[in-house]
Amino acid sequence: MLGKNEIGSPDRRPCFFKIMLPPNFTRLRIPHDFNEQLSDINSNQATLASRTCGNWEVELVKDDKGDIYFIRGWPEFVKHHSLVPLDILVFKYNGDSSFDVVIFDKNGTQIPKKFATAHLPHSKQRITLRNSDGVSSSASIIIFSRKYLAITGGWKEFSDFNSIKKGDICTFELIDQTTMQVHIFRK
Repeated sequence: MLGKNEIGSPDRRPCFFKIMLPPNFTRLRIPHDFNEQLSDINSNQATLASRTCGNWEVELVKDDKGDIYFIRGWPEFVKHHSLVPLDILVFKYNGDSSFDVVIFDKNGTQIPKKFATAHLPHSKQRITLRNSDGVSSSASIIIFSRKYLAITGGWKEFSDFNSIKKGDICTFELIDQTTMQVHIFRK
């Protein structure tokens, strides 16, 4: 049970998202408004960290208009992660040319059918939800028709404790078959 004095904080790292469209498969433009976050970059290399596939080195290039792109190494990242059109990627900036990348399918689910079939139970199960501060709460997950996942019993308590409001974005990282790390981005 979550205590009143253990209020979790949202993930406050600067972030941006991209929807995978054909031009993004060979190079990816970082939103121009995000460039000021990259003022600490001292090289033309960046590290993209993916929980499922480790770290990837990509080259950063700035064009004449001031736009910054991921190029060399980016197509390999795309291929290795089996990205397809309309997948959504959230890039969380750690500083020093390092990004954590969270990948969603076109429906906004970390949990595509293929992944759910391979890694999650076939029926209702208890699971631990953990916020950015490491505070945990128990909830239930149910997979419906092996197509999508619902978090039931325990979600309201977790949501209330973390002050999750309409418009906030939550990303879920599967740590193991019984634990999900929940990252909260405030509107």
